Amino acid sequence: MKVEDGYLNNFFLIFLKMKINKKAIMIKFLVTLLLAIIIFAPACMFASKFFQLSGQAKDNFVDFVNEIKGIEKTQLGERKNFILIIDKPTALVYFEPNKNQVRVDVDANCVITCSDYHFVFEKPGQCEEDKGCLCLFREVEYDVPLTENWFSVKPVSAICESFDINLKLNDCSIGVPEDVNSYSCSDGFAIERHVADEASWRVDAFFKAPRRISLTLEKRPHQINIYSNNAVEIPDEPFEGEGGSFGGGGAGGTH
Repeated sequence: MKVEDGYLNNFFLIFLKMKINKKAIMIKFLVTLLLAIIIFAPACMFASKFFQLSGQAKDNFVDFVNEIKGIEKTQLGERKNFILIIDKPTALVYFEPNKNQVRVDVDANCVITCSDYHFVFEKPGQCEEDKGCLCLFREVEYDVPLTENWFSVKPVSAICESFDINLKLNDCSIGVPEDVNSYSCSDGFAIERHVADEASWRVDAFFKAPRRISLTLEKRPHQINIYSNNAVEIPDEPFEGEGGSFGGGGAGGTH
């Protein structure tokens, strides 16, 4: 009887150990699976969101180009509204014919921590020299001199479209101002979103543009006027906004 009891005890111990080992393996597996979900799920969501937003902004640029081409064929005075979508840090930049840069002069609104500066967008190689060229700067790199109040923005990845008709934006000052009075564009125009403020730690004055920007296009003789929703139309002086009229102020030339 004692021998049988010993066998039963040993069998029970072996069975109990197997059950404990299975539970331990299962717990280890579940912990590993949970950690994998915690680590990789946000990364996958971020990657998915990144490619979705980039694709959406690219498609929106194509739609904007088609909208411009469509209104180019309409009668004078024709207007169309458009919602522009811009990811960050990217920019929509228009280069006037025979201009290799678009300059943005920044009028800062602080005394101690910041000062006036300017930055320039370099023209992508796919633009035709003697035509106006509209580009979406999807990825950029910077040239930031250490001792001067300017920097240049060069396209690493850009898509562009050339136009025979000229484009004019009434006001480059689009977005929420951060210690800034205005942007003044010359030799074209730029609508940037977190391009200026990511160029350098020294940049404290800039506009925070929203991802969706409401624009209105109007067919005029030899050009298409574009104005943002902060523009005020004045009789006999159409398309004069809070930041200036078409053809805008700001110093011309290059850096």
